[in-house]
Amino acid sequence: MKVMFGLKLNYTTAYRSLRAAHEYVRGTPEDGYANLASYLHRTKEANPGTITDLVRDKLDRFKYCFISFRACMVGFQYCRRVVIVDGTHLTGKYGGTLLVAAGQDGNFQVFPLAFAVVDAENNESWGWFMNNLKACFTQDFPLVIVSDRHPAIANAIETVFPWATRGICYYHMQNNI
Repeated sequence: MKVMFGLKLNYTTAYRSLRAAHEYVRGTPEDGYANLASYLHRTKEANPGTITDLVRDKLDRFKYCFISFRACMVGFQYCRRVVIVDGTHLTGKYGGTLLVAAGQDGNFQVFPLAFAVVDAENNESWGWFMNNLKACFTQDFPLVIVSDRHPAIANAIETVFPWATRGICYYHMQNNI
């Protein structure tokens, strides 16, 4: 800056200027949350058959968001009848939890099925996720759902997929011993 424009900036001023420029070009995270319903609508228009669900709380703030692309639902018909579900905490400014459902294809590769961002890993959010996941399947067929030993996942599987067999992930079990 000093050589090109003859300005001397300290690190903090330069960082704030850069952040302001990024927000001007990309918008703020708050703008992204405000436009989320529009993004989901456009996703469904571009990918017919895609399942999305957006839930807001009483104050019209973001609570849950679910996405399963039609191509993933169609492709899952040719995968093993095993669904692996897990959640991981998001560490960004707004936190939350990412819930994921994936299958395994014929080459033993991970096949994504659905994902959601929720406020926390609890009975309510896992139940909501599993209900949306159930909508991805066109029929009730024998299914194995593998997860860690989180009690909210067990409750949701028992409620939403009573015919499914529940498996415990050996990796998680071994790490918790």
